[in-house]
Amino acid sequence: MRKSLKPVLLAMLALLGIVVATNFPPDSAEALPRRINVCLRMQDFVLLYKRTCGPDIPGAWSVNRPTEAMACMVKRTRQIVATPIPPQCGRGQSRIWWGTYSARKKMLTACVDRRTKKMFVALRGKCGSRQKIRWVKSAPYLPITPPTTTTVVDSTTTSSSTTTTTVVPSCANGLAECLYGDTGPGGGTVFYVDLEEEFDWDYLEAAPDDWNSPLIEMISWTCEAEYGTPTATGREIGDGRSNTLSMRNATTDCAAGSLAAGQVIPDLVYGGKSDWFVPSIGELQEMASQNTALGLGLSANVYWSSTQSTIQDDYAVAYDLDTNSELNTAKGLGLVRPIRAFGSSCAWGGECEIGDIGPGGGRVFFVDTSDEHASFDYMELAPSNWNGVTELLGQWCSNDNSTQFGATSYDIGTGQANFAIMVANCTGIAEVVNDYESTYLDLSIGDWFIPSATELLTAYGWLNYGGYWTGFGQTRYWTSTEYFTNARILIPDLSGHRATLKGELAGVVPVRAF
Repeated sequence: MRKSLKPVLLAMLALLGIVVATNFPPDSAEALPRRINVCLRMQDFVLLYKRTCGPDIPGAWSVNRPTEAMACMVKRTRQIVATPIPPQCGRGQSRIWWGTYSARKKMLTACVDRRTKKMFVALRGKCGSRQKIRWVKSAPYLPITPPTTTTVVDSTTTSSSTTTTTVVPSCANGLAECLYGDTGPGGGTVFYVDLEEEFDWDYLEAAPDDWNSPLIEMISWTCEAEYGTPTATGREIGDGRSNTLSMRNATTDCAAGSLAAGQVIPDLVYGGKSDWFVPSIGELQEMASQNTALGLGLSANVYWSSTQSTIQDDYAVAYDLDTNSELNTAKGLGLVRPIRAFGSSCAWGGECEIGDIGPGGGRVFFVDTSDEHASFDYMELAPSNWNGVTELLGQWCSNDNSTQFGATSYDIGTGQANFAIMVANCTGIAEVVNDYESTYLDLSIGDWFIPSATELLTAYGWLNYGGYWTGFGQTRYWTSTEYFTNARILIPDLSGHRATLKGELAGVVPVRAF
């Protein structure tokens, strides 16, 4: 039956053509033109958002090009699918009034799964952590984030006075879409926008020219002892992060201060962000092409990329802005301009909700909605196999399990201090967690710690409630909180914790605050 319907459906799609998204409303945040290609997978009538559709005929639509007969929503999953019998939708599906403005359906937002490219109708106007907002039927447009207010209480007087501040959505605070030239969350300038949906992130920002002030930008690609060490050769946009991680991992003999050993990774903190990296040659060329238009401040000199030369191991690829050409040159001193990638998802610097994947690849279990903690907004729990294929078991303190060291805090925000005391006094699980570095975003994150009793109980409570406590098979998990000469252990079956001897074996799962 489907085979006989194929010519009819393809004819309908052919009539739609390719629509360029310049006919978005003038106040839409998506100001740059974009092709909205929707590819039809004939065997199951799934619609996929893709850059190109190959030999198949792509359908397309925009906000004022109605295609109501085409789209249905699967009620259970909210996935958008085509219908073989326009304008009817199948059992368990509802018809989507697609492409026309409707005051009755303002929040109908299309989301695209970053990996599968399947499309979904947003729930209450919000896409999940693995999805991006792609277009909205009617106002408010991208992104759907109302202005927020923050109330500050003046506690220096006997009678509290309040000041209300309105936070205006912007690229810098993560509450608005970014355009070329905008200031990013790290205080840099946005010089690349992922219009074609090629990456998990949305934007690249370049650090300002004073990022290393009062020092100069002239830094070694690596030290002389490592000149002959080959590293990753990724050249394209999107390769800079993994290149930089390879540079760092390949460096063993450099003293502190060289580029690979710590000048940029992992020591640089600029604009409150610690995920800067050295651009690949493709990213550096893109930055150079936008230098004048966006005022990036790159001088007419040679800048290092993170791309290893393929000519010889002691060479890397640089870019000469004076001649606009690549150079293969020895890994000595050169200018460097760090960049960072970010986006609307939690992992890439956007707002987080409980259950989202954080930058370290763990699940977010705490959101500081009341701004109680100055140094972090969220906390994430590492996956159960963070240390390998099975869960880590160990003693709280392998060398001395009968002494109280002072790690006695329970509250959220105290686990890191407890853990520092463990590291200073204990061998065993504290050492393993202290050495752990996650690479979920192709960049090492090493600020994990064993949570306090309340932090771990909060993680279990929220993640178990949301169905995210998966892969954890132990009956007990260590916290970093001491109870006299014992320590507190989370017991998931009881949804609580109790004190037990530090010499016993229990599971270990780290957390981090960000």
